[in-house]
Amino acid sequence: MSLTAVADTHVAVWYVFNDARLSQPARQFIEKTAHEGGQIGVSSISLVELVYLCDKGRMNPSALEDLIRALRDPDSSLHEIPLDLSNRREDEAGPPRRSTGHAG
Repeated sequence: MSLTAVADTHVAVWYVFNDARLSQPARQFIEKTAHEGGQIGVSSISLVELVYLCDKGRMNPSALEDLIRALRDPDSSLHEIPLDLSNRREDEAGPPRRSTGHAG
């Protein structure tokens, strides 16, 4: 299977919940990708975001559980992408930048 695209948090949740807020073109793209054996990536940071949203009461806790279930389902087109330095773009020059410890 090949990674075709990366979905943001809301797209992934709306797709899993079959939510009407997901546009028809986006839904069709995900379904076509799944039909063709491709994968839609979901960054692991999306799981962190969902924990935060659930803790703040802005998202139903089942959203996190259902997304995790979808990511673990071998038949799902959704695939978790770990967040680490290997995700850096190849055209970024030099080593990762270090924080200077101040905002200025």
